[in-house]
Amino acid sequence: MGNNTENKKIFSKESPSITIGRSSTSTLQIASHALSRIQLLLYYKNNDWYLSDGDGSKPSTNGTWLYLNNEQELENNMIIKVSETAFKVII
Repeated sequence: MGNNTENKKIFSKESPSITIGRSSTSTLQIASHALSRIQLLLYYKNNDWYLSDGDGSKPSTNGTWLYLNNEQELENNMIIKVSETAFKVII
């Protein structure tokens, strides 16, 4: 594992919801059977970005962030680890 910063993705508040998972329909696809088809959802509301487990209507099979049951507001420089992939939030 290394510091691969070449895979930057930029989303704006005008972007639709962002999904991360192993499904080919995910906004960010990660090829790992340890993930659900849609592991988590990132979305913008009330002037802030949030993370929610699953696709927004159904939770992921294995949970996210120690079985996160509620939405979590994202903070600048927060690190999100999804399987073996880490994301840094820059707001």
